[in-house]
Amino acid sequence: MTARIPPVTAPYPDDVGLLLRRMMPAGEEPIALFRTYARNAHLTRALHGWGSYQLSRRLSLGLRDREIVIDRTCARCGCEYEWSVHIARFAARAG
Repeated sequence: MTARIPPVTAPYPDDVGLLLRRMMPAGEEPIALFRTYARNAHLTRALHGWGSYQLSRRLSLGLRDREIVIDRTCARCGCEYEWSVHIARFAARAG
């Protein structure tokens, strides 16, 4: 399936590269979802702030419970991409 809005590709403009680096662990390439958001810098900054809270220790749910909620929601909604990102990124740490 062809993406309706294609993700940005490297080399990234300086401002886009900075935003994307903030959203990923050091040394990892940004995922397609973030590269698609990066087409709109204002949206990317807003989502980074929200995601930084949702995926942090400040959230009232612990890591394991948070990941169970995300994985079950993704499975029920058929969100294969997001489910696979969370399985690859957080499943082992969440137990």
